[in-house]
Amino acid sequence: MYEPYWDHRYGAFRRNLHKSHRNAQQRAALNFEQRNFGP
Repeated sequence: MYEPYWDHRYGAFRRNLHKSHRNAQQRAALNFEQRNFGP
């Protein structure tokens, strides 16, 4: 009972971490484009 709960929490943590990391990379790429090719 306890282990599946931990696996579920750990899986959700991994997914949220990956999603936030991908969003951070996307923001960094947008900032890079705006800084180099913007006005």
